[in-house]
Amino acid sequence: MLKHMVMFRLEGQTPEQEAEMIRVFEALGADIPDVRNLRMGRNVSPRDDQFTHGLYSEHDDVEQCLRYVNHPAHQEAVASHLAPFVKARAIVDFAV
Repeated sequence: MLKHMVMFRLEGQTPEQEAEMIRVFEALGADIPDVRNLRMGRNVSPRDDQFTHGLYSEHDDVEQCLRYVNHPAHQEAVASHLAPFVKARAIVDFAV
């Protein structure tokens, strides 16, 4: 099993744009067969505010994760809902 984690610092989104972004990304979990689980949300940690949002997904292996990342629906979601607002990003993939 591969755990895919992405942390973002997003700036300039309205609350409506944020809600739509989360809805669109979580829908990818149901729409893309290579995704076993996917969740996205705002960082609520009082310990660190470097990143404003996080995304977590599970895949059987690295190849499935790469198919998800390169899937046209994922690419469209990134282009329309993330790219205009991303100021920083960190990605960690690890096998368990």
